[in-house]
This record gives sequence, structure tokens and C-alpha cells, in this order.
Amino acid sequence: MRSKVLITSLPENVVLEIFAYLSIPERCQIARVCRLWNQLIRDKYLWQRVDLTARPIAPKTLWKVIRGYLSDSLLSLSLKGFLYSVKETKCLTHALLKELISRCPKLVSIQIISENLSAIDSSKFPPNLKRLFIQNCEVTQHWLKKADKSNLFETLQELSFANSKRFSSDDVQYICKLQNLKLLNLSNCYRICDDNVNQLTNALTNLETLVLSGCTITDLALHFVSHRLKFIQTLDVSDCTSLTNQGLAILGVPYCPKYLTVTGCQFLVTDLAILVKRNSEIVRVEFGVKDELKTLNRNNFQEILDSYQNQLTAQVDAV
Repeated sequence: MRSKVLITSLPENVVLEIFAYLSIPERCQIARVCRLWNQLIRDKYLWQRVDLTARPIAPKTLWKVIRGYLSDSLLSLSLKGFLYSVKETKCLTHALLKELISRCPKLVSIQIISENLSAIDSSKFPPNLKRLFIQNCEVTQHWLKKADKSNLFETLQELSFANSKRFSSDDVQYICKLQNLKLLNLSNCYRICDDNVNQLTNALTNLETLVLSGCTITDLALHFVSHRLKFIQTLDVSDCTSLTNQGLAILGVPYCPKYLTVTGCQFLVTDLAILVKRNSEIVRVEFGVKDELKTLNRNNFQEILDSYQNQLTAQVDAV
């Protein structure tokens, strides 16, 4: 028979690895089990990347987490607020941001989901951030202006305002100054139009990932992307219903993304297959057929073209 191994008999480094699989609330709970576990739970190794997005977090709880567990080891922090909730609570305040800056000087990534940031000054965020994801949040017009004045976000490499429907096209002028950006996500920011894509692609020529799904763009936006973003790897234009096959023809002249997502667009499957055949740089194209996600790649595009040719031949023979 196998002998049972108690967790208390395991080396501390092994126990730490087990604790790393626990959520933040679970870690806080088991810290009450005994003095040893309380000590282990506070190990800096467990608090390098903190994800608090499982449920909205109140300021009081966040204060406890920051003061009880966070330190100079923290690299990444994710929060979820109470936007669209019955409670009119805000999880983020200027005081909390100040405490984060003081306690966590190595913090380089912040993700905020479903929070009203209208009263939050963008210049109060931690300096030296490389990743800032503002998702499904509410912001005011010119929200980035104060951060721009202090050059606070000049180190950013990844920026997202996905599903932040009040994000204004006026803030595009500030994004254009973030020369280190490699990823930009403006998904469902419906105020973003061709003129804004013109500004962005003209200024941010090092972009590798651009998400414009749900934006109010036309084939002209694809023209700007294809002619200016020579390092583009991923392009998402899902649900941009004004795009046409003429826009597809523009891609690859001269630059083309490796990964293209066009779900919700009105492209024919055969036209997408022709695009893959014409551009050897393309690795995968994701599209939708009757609400079902499909994928085109270098292995199956010829099969689709052959099927289409056979259909045409059958129609001619029938006539």
C-alpha cells in the first residue's frame, strides 16, 4: 500500500508551488490555518502576479490585500470594479493608487475591468507601466490628457480600452505619442473611425497587434494598416460590417498580418481563401459562418478553392 504524504511533511518550496495554484481569496483563507502557512502565504513568490477579477472588489478589501500581502515583488495587478452593478462602489481611488506606487515600485502591468474611472486622474497611475488594460470601463473625454502632460505612459508597450464605449476619439492624439506601443486594443470603441486609424498608423509604425473589432471603419482603414504597419502580426476587424472585398485586396500591399480575424464581416469564404493563397505571410484567418467560428490556414485554403471551382463547374454543366 502507498503511504499517505501529509502536506505538512513537504518541503516549503513544494508547498509554495501548491499554494501558487490557489486563487487570492483561497490564499487569504488558508493563511488562517496555522502560523507556518500564514508565513508561507506572505512569501513574495506568491504575490508577483495578483488577479482579483473573479468578482468585484470593494476598496476596503483591496486595502487589506495591498497592506497585508503586496510588496516590491508585485509585477502585475488585475482588478474588477462595480460598473453596471447595483452597488455604487468604486474599487479604485487616488489613495489606493498612491499606496500601490509606494509599496510596489516594480509594478509594470495593470488590468482594470468594469470600473467607473471618470473621477480617476490618469496621471495618478504608477509610472513605468508597460501594460495597461482598461476594459469595459467608463472614462471621460480627454481622459489621457493629464498622463500625457507628465509623459507618464511613455513606457507603455500594450494598451487596451476594449469595450470602453465612452472612450473618445479625441484621446487618439495622446495614444499617438506612445511610440513604444506594440499592442493596441480599441475593440468596440465605436467612435473610432478611418481618420483615427490614419492618425494611429501614421504615428505608431511599430505596432504588432491591432484590434479594431466593432469600430466604425471602412476599407480605407485597411489601406492605412497595409501600407504603414510593416511589423503587423495580428489584426482583428471583427464586426466591422462596412468592410468589403476591395479592402481584402488591399491587404498584403505591401504589408500583411500573420493572423487575421474577420468574424461578423460580410466576406465570402472563397475571397478569404484567395487572400491566404495570395499572401504567404498569412498563417491563419478566423471567420464566422452561421455563428460558427471557422479557420482558414495554409493547409486548407486550397481545398476550399477547389470546392468552389467544382461548384462552378457543376453549375455550368447544369446549364
